[in-house]
Amino acid sequence: MSNGIKLSDYHFNGLSNWYHLPQQLSLSYKNNYIVFDFIGIGLNQTENIQYQYQLEGLDEHPGSLTTQTSASFGNLPAGNYTFVVKAMNSDGYWSKEFKYTFSIRPPWWKTWWFRLVLIIASVLLLFLGSRFIYRYTLRKQRADLEKQLAVEYERQRISSDLHDEIGSTLSSINIYAGLAKKDSNNSSHLDSITKNINEVVNKLDDLVWSINPRYDALASIENRLYAYAEPASKAKGISFKIENNLMQAEIKLSAQIKHNIYLVSKELINNAIKHSGCKQIRVNLSQQKNNFIFSVADDGCGFDKNTINGNRNGLYNILLRVSAMGGTILTETGPGEGTKTTITIPVQ
Repeated sequence: MSNGIKLSDYHFNGLSNWYHLPQQLSLSYKNNYIVFDFIGIGLNQTENIQYQYQLEGLDEHPGSLTTQTSASFGNLPAGNYTFVVKAMNSDGYWSKEFKYTFSIRPPWWKTWWFRLVLIIASVLLLFLGSRFIYRYTLRKQRADLEKQLAVEYERQRISSDLHDEIGSTLSSINIYAGLAKKDSNNSSHLDSITKNINEVVNKLDDLVWSINPRYDALASIENRLYAYAEPASKAKGISFKIENNLMQAEIKLSAQIKHNIYLVSKELINNAIKHSGCKQIRVNLSQQKNNFIFSVADDGCGFDKNTINGNRNGLYNILLRVSAMGGTILTETGPGEGTKTTITIPVQ
């Protein structure tokens, strides 16, 4: 027994070595079964030798004395282990301890670096998620605010249109009604009242049309202009025609742009009917990329652009409405050359 014990051999999944022990043995988590064979070497009484062993890292205390010369351990979890074994002869003398250290590697999803990556990914995901939620909330709040402002602006526009276009006409009706009451024999006052009432009805009809979403497409402007201009032109012996060259008739317009386009076109047509002495009026509707282009042309007397008064209400209102739409206006005319006015409006 003076020579201690000898680890005669060991076995583990996938590896085997009978001649020497590997240093710093590291096994995969899949190869977690290991067997140690050992035997005590003494001068005599080899058959009476007893052993005591412990696998540090798994067993809390050494095991009971045994005469078995083999120790097996299966399903070992990942970690570091030290196999400790010693022998005792029949006289009660213990040999020195024999120790052998080895390790079982954890699977990749249980390694420290994977856990670190997982923590970093979780923190990054939380950061990106919170940032996305913040931006989404901010965009939604901004959209709600823009919608609220758009509704408020539309209310103000309708209120302004009612005041500017209908309020003054109703005031005129009130004046004529007072005159008719004082002079009941003068039918001209009643004629003026009737004329102004018809004007109010037409303006209300225009306003209702402009805010009705059923008529938001560009094509609806053609129908509206024709319904207004054709009878008025015909009454003056003027040929009226609309040329529709729109590529996408279903492009939607806001109520403001639709209303302004209609009123500008209406004003230009009225000017041609009343002042140009023309025989024909042509309206052209076209589209170029994201621009809506409409022109009103007549073969009338034309005029000298250098002598035009830009402060006249009709022209001033046209310029104001085109500017409000972010558009441009081009007038081509000269004495005896007719007049063509082209307006370009950006649309989505």
